[in-house]
Amino acid sequence: MISKLTTATTLAGLLLFKIGCSSTSSTKTTPKVTEQSAQQAQKSAEVAAKRRSDDLKTRKGQIEKQIQLEPDNGGLYSELADVNFKLGLPEDALKSADVALTKDGSDKNAIVVKSKSMAALGRSHDGIAFLNEQGVSLEKDSARDPELLSMLAAFYRKEKKYDESAKAISMVLARHEGHGEALRNLALLHYEQGNMSLAQTVAANALKINSQDAEVINALGMIEVKKNKLPAAIQYFRQALELDNSLVGAHLNIAAIALKYRDYASAKLHYEKAVGLVPNHADANLGLGLSLAGLQESDSAISKLTQALEMNPKANDARFELSRVFKFQKSDLAQALKWSNDYLANAPGLNESHPAKIHHQNIVNEIEAAKMAEEAMDDSSQEEGEASEEG
Repeated sequence: MISKLTTATTLAGLLLFKIGCSSTSSTKTTPKVTEQSAQQAQKSAEVAAKRRSDDLKTRKGQIEKQIQLEPDNGGLYSELADVNFKLGLPEDALKSADVALTKDGSDKNAIVVKSKSMAALGRSHDGIAFLNEQGVSLEKDSARDPELLSMLAAFYRKEKKYDESAKAISMVLARHEGHGEALRNLALLHYEQGNMSLAQTVAANALKINSQDAEVINALGMIEVKKNKLPAAIQYFRQALELDNSLVGAHLNIAAIALKYRDYASAKLHYEKAVGLVPNHADANLGLGLSLAGLQESDSAISKLTQALEMNPKANDARFELSRVFKFQKSDLAQALKWSNDYLANAPGLNESHPAKIHHQNIVNEIEAAKMAEEAMDDSSQEEGEASEEG
């Protein structure tokens, strides 16, 4: 399958691995990504996160009660949007921000939270349009708010409009040389363009400005992956999660490494967290399906892989794994052949030595062998019947 690692801000797939991962493959040695160590790190992060979450939930309840008394108070909706986003509820945050903006279209906090929520939900195209409506653009006379321009840069980067992203970043840094979010965006821009040296230098500078920036730490982990230094990468990802356990990108990054080394329990742990945060994240659902298949949880794997395909019909890895699950775990050759045919139809030009081609031919051979065995049994039964009549 093809694993993808993602940044927390973009949630956009960055292809780092092309690996053969299936429910029947042999076990590889994983670089300290065991179920126990993953669970320990997760528990530590969740203890700290729970403290923050409890405080936020208390505040959310207080705001909601106050809104009942002051339904026209846009500031309350704006604050509720901020709390919802910090609780890892981007859809709820977006709804609250929209209400706040209907009451006060210039509410800066609501604009920021709405932009962040769009980013978390993968709506970068809509994010660009929204910020343009707010007067934030690449035009010389546009709004020069550094935070909003940095968000615009991130949206352009997610859309792979790198020139526009670079221009927005330069507009920020021209006036705010040490702006942390702009430097983070610049580091990720260099990363996506393949310049790891510059990416690492800029990320390190961003971390000097804000040592608690979980997204920058996550980015440093991604750079270590590119350098094939997976233990160091895992440490960065875990450090990022200790700071922000709702950082979807860090969960996906750890999960992808675990999946690469067939540590399915750890992969499942982090993919489940990512899906819990962003239920419609196609890559997270695909990864969770692959992890479930690796754990021989066939029914759940089939359900999750099918969901991933519904979210992203181009996720051909899901078709291949569905074929494998039906063949090896469900012993359903008809369904295995169906999904194998679907996979090959979406992957033209594979040579005969490709694993998918070999897998497909094995299914065909088994179906033919079963048919021949059935015919032989029918012939044998018929001969026995004729012999009985003669007797």
